[in-house]
Amino acid sequence: MDQGFIDILKRLVEEQSKEPLLDPVKCKNYLGDYTRGEYKKESRQLLKAVEAGVSKAINATSELEICMKQQQRKLHEDHDMDSAIALNVVNVLAHVLRGIHY
Repeated sequence: MDQGFIDILKRLVEEQSKEPLLDPVKCKNYLGDYTRGEYKKESRQLLKAVEAGVSKAINATSELEICMKQQQRKLHEDHDMDSAIALNVVNVLAHVLRGIHY
């Protein structure tokens, strides 16, 4: 994902807490406000992951690496997301929610 989009997500979490990235309705609303219509593809991919419960799983796990692999597989196999895109979305969520650098 584009660094500008990642920076927007970081600002969203700093200003609003993690909650908008854990709740699909809030996520959709806040993404629209924060991106101002830019990053449509990235927003759709992220929202798909939030709707699938990926962000909640990443936020709650004590076994982050295992969880990230499981969530990537889930997006790819169950939600028809390209495996490279799924990996990228999972990495971005882990980075923004947990401070993990990929």
